[in-house]
Amino acid sequence: MTILKNLIQDLKNDPSSNIDEAVKKICDSIFDEEKEKFLYPTKMPKGANIFLAIECEGKEHGETGYLCLERDAPGVFFVGYWSGSSSGNSNLKRVKAWDIRETEVEKIMLEYAKILKYLIRE
Repeated sequence: MTILKNLIQDLKNDPSSNIDEAVKKICDSIFDEEKEKFLYPTKMPKGANIFLAIECEGKEHGETGYLCLERDAPGVFFVGYWSGSSSGNSNLKRVKAWDIRETEVEKIMLEYAKILKYLIRE
């Protein structure tokens, strides 16, 4: 979590950054570290409001899943779990969502991490 703490410290010194920009910067750094581990990068959900997508195992054999930190509105986030077939050209679909009721960047990222830990059963 040192990269997370370092980035948050840098953002505290930047009065012009808002919560969305801060979360996006942290998510971009995490994604850059994690993207090499993805088995199905072409399946990753994409969009302007998906700030971070981390691949995790699907619930069934032959499925892949992505846990996404998504923006619902400015400063409002939720975590979505997207799942679908590992093979073929079918797209993943959001099958579960968790609200994040936090307003601080570090707490938003920690909520995401808790859900990711729960899903990968560590």
